[in-house]
Amino acid sequence: MTPRRDGGRFGGKRVLVTGAGHGIGLAIARAFLDEGATVCAVDVSRENLTAGLGGEERAEPVCADVAADPRGLAARLLAGGPVDVVVNNVGVRSGKSFLEMEPEDLRTTYAANIEGPWFLTRDLVRRWVESGRPGSVVFVLSLHAEAVRMNPDYSTSKAALTMLVKELAVELGPHGVRVNAVAPGAIDTWSNDSERSRAHVERSSRAVPLGRLGTAGDVAHWVLALSDDRRAGYMTGSVITVDGGLRLHNWLLDLYADAADERDTTDF
Repeated sequence: MTPRRDGGRFGGKRVLVTGAGHGIGLAIARAFLDEGATVCAVDVSRENLTAGLGGEERAEPVCADVAADPRGLAARLLAGGPVDVVVNNVGVRSGKSFLEMEPEDLRTTYAANIEGPWFLTRDLVRRWVESGRPGSVVFVLSLHAEAVRMNPDYSTSKAALTMLVKELAVELGPHGVRVNAVAPGAIDTWSNDSERSRAHVERSSRAVPLGRLGTAGDVAHWVLALSDDRRAGYMTGSVITVDGGLRLHNWLLDLYADAADERDTTDF
């Protein structure tokens, strides 16, 4: 891990990270802490927050469900002082197919992935606009906003957020608020070492041109870069893809032993 620098590039900044108890969210929270920020780490699991960030002096753990009461959560956060950076990382899925899904399944996913972040961000940005403060919002999207994952509720929610980033960038730009996103591909956040998980990692890695799955730190790096006014101050409405080239994978190659076989056996 990067050595702690209390005077880092986010020293004096207060940053909100949702879904900060594990995986990508935890990596983002720790990366901001390493760069001197105070981090409001929101997660539904108090246990995960304690395990991941317990003892961190500048961490402000908040056990809350973003979807349950986003406006109340915004008020709670603002009561502790201004927020300078908002990172919307929460993402859930039902794990059901289109034919299996019931209305409550879709509502649960959309409430967590769209409605909660929407109104939490709105109330925090309203404070920036009212006080004339600039600010940065970063959404963690997914490669599956454009590529099928066989989880239609999840994929469509991330596709909606992709357009929201663009809408907000145009509407909020005149107020000095930048809105960007990162779209991770296959990121290794598995907490178990089962045979099935190992097989999935191996299979997924073969589809990535760089030959490995990404790490949560790979994603965190770009979230911090987009949040840094000195380095990304002229960026808004952008989506940075962090996928090792996975989006370039050609499914045709799965039909052949290798690329040479493809070239030798096809005439189109």
